[in-house]
Amino acid sequence: MKKGIFAIGVLVVIGILFVSFLWREAGNYQDTIYDMTKGREEAVITIGIWENGQIEYHLYGEDGEELPPMEHIYAIGSITKTFTGSLIAKQVSEGKINPDDGIDKYIEVPEGCPVPTIKSLMTHTSGLSEQWEDMLEKEADISFSRSDMIQILEEQNIETENGEVCYSNYGSALAGTVAANIEGGTYQEVMNRYLHDELALKDTYIGEEGDLSNYWNWAKDDEMMAAGAILSDVTDMLEYGRKHLEQEPAYLGLSQEKLCEFSEDYDCGYFWLIDSANDIIWHNGELCMENENGEEVGFQSFLGFSPDRQRVVVVLSNIIAYDEEENSYTDILGYQLMEGGF
Repeated sequence: MKKGIFAIGVLVVIGILFVSFLWREAGNYQDTIYDMTKGREEAVITIGIWENGQIEYHLYGEDGEELPPMEHIYAIGSITKTFTGSLIAKQVSEGKINPDDGIDKYIEVPEGCPVPTIKSLMTHTSGLSEQWEDMLEKEADISFSRSDMIQILEEQNIETENGEVCYSNYGSALAGTVAANIEGGTYQEVMNRYLHDELALKDTYIGEEGDLSNYWNWAKDDEMMAAGAILSDVTDMLEYGRKHLEQEPAYLGLSQEKLCEFSEDYDCGYFWLIDSANDIIWHNGELCMENENGEEVGFQSFLGFSPDRQRVVVVLSNIIAYDEEENSYTDILGYQLMEGGF
């Protein structure tokens, strides 16, 4: 299906500073699911928890009706970025990359081109643009090659990193390009190998579509995939969260280390958001577009884990849903489940 307006990532920096308070006013998680799915017959919402070595998940449809358990493949949007961060942490542990280095040490860039550090790309402090040129109205058959990524960098009007936080999908994708170049392949090739061979996630991948609808039709080897192209199901996402919680492999612990301070209570690791006040390490995701009928469609997601609670929470949704204050229901759900469980 040909689609028009396209955006990846629901994370808005000012918004994350308040999400940890919003869930307290939202009632219980069943109330949130009802508000999220009211009158939405297309809704397929999966919520899951890993705790004490056990996985439990539930499926909901229109008006919060609980459905028979079934695995579905969702687009996880910007949670993809944490997989890029995990791969980079692995490369750091192997001595292949240093987060403080400029990207020109690992990928060829023209003279005079801006040279952000790996660290600044992972913490959204590079000064690069929030989105990328032409992406918001790109057609499904347009892709961005590695040379395109460098050309976009040349066109960026920045001189030095100023440390200010500006959420950049392009910057995130550029980090993926650098990591993939080190491994000797496109981002799609390298990440699929990492997902399957290293993390042993059987239903997590970039490329083919899943069993729902309204997936973005990524062109093969599009380097912008690093901003949000991974598809997965609740079991794999809970397993991925468990691996981070238990730091298995050990370098996943490195990816959770503080690289940047967003606020007094919020830090950023290798793309992970670190809510120290509530002991939650998390990220969210959104893949949103307009279909041929002008309707806003897509996916939203949340993945979080708590070292103190020893709990992993996943929320996967095939609808775009915000409350009256424009807060993502998936984030609210994630925090509610992290606090109270099922």
